Amino acid sequence: MATSKVDGIFEVLKLGAISWLLYVALRSANFEAGLWKPAVHLLGAGFLIVVYSVSRKLARTYEEVWKSYLLVFYLAGALSLLSWANYGTHVEDADPLFGGGETVVDFVPAEQQRSEHALNLLVLLLVPGFYGVYRERKI
Repeated sequence: MATSKVDGIFEVLKLGAISWLLYVALRSANFEAGLWKPAVHLLGAGFLIVVYSVSRKLARTYEEVWKSYLLVFYLAGALSLLSWANYGTHVEDADPLFGGGETVVDFVPAEQQRSEHALNLLVLLLVPGFYGVYRERKI
């Protein structure tokens, strides 16, 4: 079965991610920490799979391919902007149904820290998002 270069790159990335999870699990000093670190990484991988799946569904929204890519870019940008605005804060005593609560400032980040956090999230969302659109349009 012939694969494209992009598919080959993602196969290598999957193999690298599995190797990294095994490395993190085996290098830990105690057994308990060795189990939790890969679990956190697997949770992050699950989030990226959700981003990939949603972008595949969004790829069917428009007939033009560039509009699908632009929609994924706008959604990732909006999430990154929200993360940029709320970096260093969290909400306490919020009602699960009606919201509210008190916003607590954990730390005051510098603009560079805030921007780096938002750009990291943007790239983290764009890679699986664009790949999802690419795969859906290729099939």
